[in-house]
Amino acid sequence: MIALFPLNIVLFPDGPLPLRIFETRYVDMVRRCMRESQTFGVVLIREGGEVGPAETFDVGTLAKIVDFHQLSDGLLGLSCVGGQRFRIRSRSRQADGLNLGEVDYLTVTRGSRSCWTASCRSWARSTRGSPCAWTMPRGSVTVSPKSCRFR
Repeated sequence: MIALFPLNIVLFPDGPLPLRIFETRYVDMVRRCMRESQTFGVVLIREGGEVGPAETFDVGTLAKIVDFHQLSDGLLGLSCVGGQRFRIRSRSRQADGLNLGEVDYLTVTRGSRSCWTASCRSWARSTRGSPCAWTMPRGSVTVSPKSCRFR
């Protein structure tokens, strides 16, 4: 089981993700991730908001915390980077409201690790009309949608 962090953005492998943490359930999640060297899953919100209940898509990306600091407003600031992609097999919710997921990890077959670009195009088509900002890594490479597949 991994902790799931629903956002209105898509995180891609190797992509940067700055976060401002203010909800207790996510402060506890960060503490656990740091203490146990764990990652958490970032999933795009399909319906709802970042604060409160939200329905998410089934595919997400692991996020690794690479740095943290106190922001000028006193909140916890995180610098994260995207890792492996996953598909949620089952979901549950802790008493504090933290979403958890049992996941299957997706692997890239054919092409280079920059094949997420093709998946990005496919995802963009499938979520057309959804409000989202794309978080993409520096130096992204354009590839044909047929050059990689996730399984």
